Amino acid sequence: MKAFAKILLVFIILFISGCISQEREISLSEFKAKLSNEKNVAVVTDITNAKNSGSVIQCGAVNLVITLTSLGKEVSYFSYDKDTCFYDEGSLTNRTHINTSTSICNNLISNKLTFYVKYNTTTNKTSLFERRAIIEGDKGFLVDCAIARMVK
Repeated sequence: MKAFAKILLVFIILFISGCISQEREISLSEFKAKLSNEKNVAVVTDITNAKNSGSVIQCGAVNLVITLTSLGKEVSYFSYDKDTCFYDEGSLTNRTHINTSTSICNNLISNKLTFYVKYNTTTNKTSLFERRAIIEGDKGFLVDCAIARMVK
């Protein structure tokens, strides 16, 4: 019991001191400021729940990639389907398609500001955080791809 109390005390001290913190949403202006300082960014489409709407997600993501590229960003594009990740590697004229695990892709994007695009029939929402944006919604929301206009 004493061991549990010690662990609990350490946890409380860490939490109070700020070592353990919950990620908070930030404003669009804060996010744009973070984005302006980034050279390399990632776009991840999560087609796990998309079924026949994978092309919808990718269509919205393409608009986002075009916008980010026009802002001078080097964009890495990944597609997640459950535990599998697909991405391309190499130059524009010599690309290799890679199939691997999402954990490996998460490691590849861990230092990049990342845009996650997800199909979700119950919510249409864009959430902005320090190192990521989550864009989730139905077909109409994703095709509209408002985030692409918002970050210009």
